[in-house]
Amino acid sequence: MPPAERAETIDPADFDRERLATAIFFETNRVRESLGLRRLRAFPRLQNAAQLQSTMNALRGTAVHDNPLRGRRDVHARIAYENIRAGAAAENVLFGPIRTGPPGTRIYAKRDETGRWERFDGATHEPLAWPSYGELAERLVQGWLDSPSHRVNLLSPEFSHLACAVMIAPVLNGAVNVYATQVFLRPRRRE
Repeated sequence: MPPAERAETIDPADFDRERLATAIFFETNRVRESLGLRRLRAFPRLQNAAQLQSTMNALRGTAVHDNPLRGRRDVHARIAYENIRAGAAAENVLFGPIRTGPPGTRIYAKRDETGRWERFDGATHEPLAWPSYGELAERLVQGWLDSPSHRVNLLSPEFSHLACAVMIAPVLNGAVNVYATQVFLRPRRRE
């Protein structure tokens, strides 16, 4: 992962969704290579299918694979909508708060002196830190690895290409959620 993604803390007021998507792409390939799998390649036209699902999930406040837009109900339809012929395709989606503490940390929220909600570590009573793009990418990829069906997609030797996309959205009590999507592809050979 590029050093800048490891170092720069996320600022929700100046969030760079492409930067986080790139960090997820690099982390996915780092994990695959560490397990002896080949790297996935970028497929620029596939990016729209991934971004549409992250955006729709952020609007809906959930992480699901269906989409109510006509002609884009599932990952296969979204890929076809982009005029991509898929030999095989799969999708991973995930959402959760950007700021978290170590496992088991109790988190509480209260308003700061400006009236904005702030999230705190229940043990230290310190504000929760914003992660770097690289740290968040690692956590998201680990979330997919911890889910058996998502792990299969992420580690499948069947796929050759990957597109990653994210959106963020504020929720109650000072939380800001990230909605992430990975679209895996093996293009259909020309007939």
